[in-house]
Amino acid sequence: MKKLFFTMVCFLFLSFVIYSQELQIHHINVGQGDATLIISPTGKKVLIDAGNTGKGTNVVKPYLTSLGINYLDYVICSHYHADHLGGLDEVIYGLGTSNIGSVYDRGRNAPLPTSTAFTEYENAANATGRRYAIQLGQTIDIGGGVTMKCVATDGYVINYGKVVNSTSSENDLSVGFLLNYSSFQYFTGGDLGGESTYYADNETPLAPQVGDVDAFKINHHGSQYSTNQTFVNTLKPEVGIITVGTNTYGHPTQVVLDRLANANCFMYLTEAGSGGTVPTGKGVVANGNIIIKTTGKSYTVSYGSTTHSYPGDGTKNYSPTSVTVSVGTISSGSVSNLSANDGSYFVVNSSTSSTYTTDWYSSVTISENRSSVSKLTITYDGKYSRSVTQKLYLFNYNTGAWNQIDSRTVGTTDVTITYSPTTPSNYISTTGIIRLRVLGTSTAGTFKCSGDFVRYAVTTGIPKIVFTEEIPEQIYLSQNYPNPFNPVTQINFALPEANYTTLKIYDILGQEIATLVDGYKEAGFYEVSWDATNVPSGVYFYKLNAGNFTSVKKMLLMR
Repeated sequence: MKKLFFTMVCFLFLSFVIYSQELQIHHINVGQGDATLIISPTGKKVLIDAGNTGKGTNVVKPYLTSLGINYLDYVICSHYHADHLGGLDEVIYGLGTSNIGSVYDRGRNAPLPTSTAFTEYENAANATGRRYAIQLGQTIDIGGGVTMKCVATDGYVINYGKVVNSTSSENDLSVGFLLNYSSFQYFTGGDLGGESTYYADNETPLAPQVGDVDAFKINHHGSQYSTNQTFVNTLKPEVGIITVGTNTYGHPTQVVLDRLANANCFMYLTEAGSGGTVPTGKGVVANGNIIIKTTGKSYTVSYGSTTHSYPGDGTKNYSPTSVTVSVGTISSGSVSNLSANDGSYFVVNSSTSSTYTTDWYSSVTISENRSSVSKLTITYDGKYSRSVTQKLYLFNYNTGAWNQIDSRTVGTTDVTITYSPTTPSNYISTTGIIRLRVLGTSTAGTFKCSGDFVRYAVTTGIPKIVFTEEIPEQIYLSQNYPNPFNPVTQINFALPEANYTTLKIYDILGQEIATLVDGYKEAGFYEVSWDATNVPSGVYFYKLNAGNFTSVKKMLLMR
């Protein structure tokens, strides 16, 4: 009996430990609107928005009850449009104001709406006695190593300032959060936009502050005014969630769906909406809730009885551990000032010669083996006391020389520069050292170089989608992994029905190099390897034909 009791205790303990390591992000289907529930590894609960009026009572509150949730540590209102805040008062009163820890929103800065939905939300939020205006840069620690950092609010973007014309619409004032959990990153930003014709372009200055993410809730329900190319290129999301329903706005628009599809972002829609169609093999319509679960590295996306698994991008961020000044003198600060993009500077005085110069570099030692690094992303943010020609360099350990990666004029306002080399291993020493050099020159007089932030983001492994349902819903051809590769790479494809199928490799001249698949294939998921040992380095294309479906993708063999 004692042995059985001990075994049960151990089982329950292990179950708790396993559960406690998991972060959950529930995108609740409230039709045309937003409602996101976040449950941290330690069980803290955050609700962002609750859809239109009636959705709090009829959808969100019952969903919380089904999960056994009767207390919310944080309630967050992304902005003051009815399809986001309409149901929040119903959730607050439904749970009871004493069962709400804190309420965060953008505050009471003008312009404020006069809608009934806003008044009802504000009354409920104030009734808790714990309503606060979220501050730009404020980090909410929700436990278990999960943090949510406010990177946009009330028309301001972190480390940028007020966005031009950011009071033209309530959407422009949305609160944006970057969620971090180990190597997993997720972004949510209400209805923030990315163009300046009808709305403010928050996304362009926000993009470098968010950086590479694994998944994100797509801004403004996939509106044509959101998710611009700069935002997509910088975030590089593997997964995008569109919360949408029947609407008169044409959400989600085809241009956004195509832009994300071309960026290999797999999309999950709570409903089909009233706009464009997801390109074949690039996403699914869940017609229900969409749930992300992660241990901080790999993650899954589930809807209904279907689960898709993603290994994550294995990205780890490093701050520099040392700085060396080659030309000039240190005015103030130290290497620690480069660890955060917070306006705290490492400052170097220029030389006093005819060509005034500052020349310094930061270094870091990573723990990953150089051969395992599939991607290296360098981010530098800084300014000068006058307009200066700035050049950035990475040290190439293969050639033993500094390789120039950027050149531009930088003045008295911080400029953020992001760069990813094609062959990252060249810029990592055998002992894991990476060096970034900042060279500033001017003939106009002496100046100061102020470095605010340096980040070395190291990725090991390329994300691979593994679909776990038995029969795929749509035909799909994945990007090969790794890419670039040497000499073996893997290619995944999925067939929803049996078909005669070919998968062939072509060189840049269109000549067929290899045939990997040629025959009748049953419905299912397939993984094929290509060993390119006997072909030269260069760009190659692989083409899948199955019935009427044809898809071509590019890959790079680099020795």
